[in-house]
Amino acid sequence: MDAVEVVNLTKEFKIYETEGQYMWFSGYEDNRFPLFKLYLFLLSLAKRRSEKIIRAIDNLTFSVKKGQIFGVLGPNGSGKTTLLKLLSGLTMPSSGHATVFGLDIVKDHDKLPQILIYMPGLSVVSIFSDQNLSIRENLLRFCEIARSKKEKVDEIIATLELETFSNRPLYELSTGILSRFAFAFGLIRETQLFLMDEPLTGISPEVRANILTFIKEKLNKKYGATILYATHRLEEAQYLCDYVMFLDQGRILSSGSPYELIKLLNLKERIDIEIALSSDFYKMIKEVNNLDKVVSIHNYSYDAEHGVAKFQVVVDNSREIMTSLLNKLSEFGKLLYVKVREPTLEDIYFLLIKGKEAEAKTEFGFEINSQVMKCGRGFTI
Repeated sequence: MDAVEVVNLTKEFKIYETEGQYMWFSGYEDNRFPLFKLYLFLLSLAKRRSEKIIRAIDNLTFSVKKGQIFGVLGPNGSGKTTLLKLLSGLTMPSSGHATVFGLDIVKDHDKLPQILIYMPGLSVVSIFSDQNLSIRENLLRFCEIARSKKEKVDEIIATLELETFSNRPLYELSTGILSRFAFAFGLIRETQLFLMDEPLTGISPEVRANILTFIKEKLNKKYGATILYATHRLEEAQYLCDYVMFLDQGRILSSGSPYELIKLLNLKERIDIEIALSSDFYKMIKEVNNLDKVVSIHNYSYDAEHGVAKFQVVVDNSREIMTSLLNKLSEFGKLLYVKVREPTLEDIYFLLIKGKEAEAKTEFGFEINSQVMKCGRGFTI
């Protein structure tokens, strides 16, 4: 039995659209006709409304294995939060069904809190905490409610690097500290399944890295917890997830391990080159492009004043071509920088969500196509 089994799950919402619009104040900006303004307002409310059905989750079918870190990826509004709320029993599906460790999310929704924890980020702060109490006092109080060992509080505070702030009332704390505190709530009770909904929003990069390591190495590997991790931060999913599912407008675009998806989409490696030229720029580009195993060249530019050229070589396998590429480049000048960029989840995101023709900007600020990568291994020559 899988940890989570979802079959044809759908969640619909009704919205109402009013036909026609009125310019309430047109011609009456001087406020001499307040009753007429009220008349127009009431008339707008009385206008005929049309009902529209929105599918936040649209016929999803997937499963999550026990002990897996399963990434739910997609842009804002893609259905990630709605899906986790459905699985946690906080909202009911319109159709389809799902089970969590054998419990039906509709029939057994009152039993779901016994086997899972839903971590919705900062919203937990306002719902379950007292702003006048300190971090430690709030966590101790929650331990009593959850019937957990109070000794865990100090361990959690240390894990999330909250020692400096643990005795200060919540109303004095910054958003970043409160985000860590919100994450701490989800660690109070031991559970089989964690549903994490963008839990690290607002947390600084260095602390986020430590928490990601804790999730992967301790929660998952040491304790064997199953984790559904919803995020639009692809670098987090790249590090954490064994398996990912891309959502857009409530539908599954693709799913699989990062390696499987990279192979399926035939994503290429890219080699960033910077060279101080002593020869003709266009001749170099032409000869590099003609090398065996070079797929294409992108984003080339030449600074004539300083004699420096930059470009990107697309290849299937950098190891197979690196020697011949470096030898060829040495004929045209002095190599300043070479960096291999391996395909990542970000490339998959741009292909699936933005489309094959989508463009984005790298950290260098120039336009590239949908196979851009921001991480890889690099060295300077």
